[in-house]
Amino acid sequence: MKSQNFFSTLCAVILFVFASNSFAQTTTTVITTPTKKYVVTKEAFPQWSVTPSGGIVFPIMDLSNSFKSNGIFGLEVGTKVNKEVGFYLRGNYMFMNSSASGAPVGKYIEISVGPRYYFSSINVKSQLFADAGLGPYIFTQASYQPQDPTAAVIPEISETKLGVNAGVGASLYLSDNMNLMIRTKYNTVFTSTATKSFITASTGLEFKF
Repeated sequence: MKSQNFFSTLCAVILFVFASNSFAQTTTTVITTPTKKYVVTKEAFPQWSVTPSGGIVFPIMDLSNSFKSNGIFGLEVGTKVNKEVGFYLRGNYMFMNSSASGAPVGKYIEISVGPRYYFSSINVKSQLFADAGLGPYIFTQASYQPQDPTAAVIPEISETKLGVNAGVGASLYLSDNMNLMIRTKYNTVFTSTATKSFITASTGLEFKF
């Protein structure tokens, strides 16, 4: 519950900070020659964006022995310093059904930051991108009694570990102030015994400011 409240507070703070920004501006210049008039539009940088998203998380390798696929939702704040380079801060809330009968859901909160590179093309407003990030991954699972009444109660788990992620995606143009973002990422969380890995696939609306 504490981790859920923390994530909700983080999302609210991010939205409040960026709500006062005006929409992304473009500079339009009209060039007139003796024979023709040209309208030249140039994007202004930096550009800020807020992207709420939702999708699916897929546990893999050792983690898939303990948990099953389930949902993910999150919020990202990004900035583009030019047409190709950007940076982001993202918070994700993930929940995975346990493979053990009667066991509670396992939950991850990811807070990561990192760079993003956009593959641009002349006269194409949609862009492919690749990014990477790192940050804390907070895992929680409530205590429970196994179905075997003689077995000991499994204690509550609450731990924060460093993790990294990398992936690819696309920012599909909808309007000057909105894109459809789709992406998939490979996540690895480092623990004292082994790494825990999962893949996320999500989509969301990118609101540009």
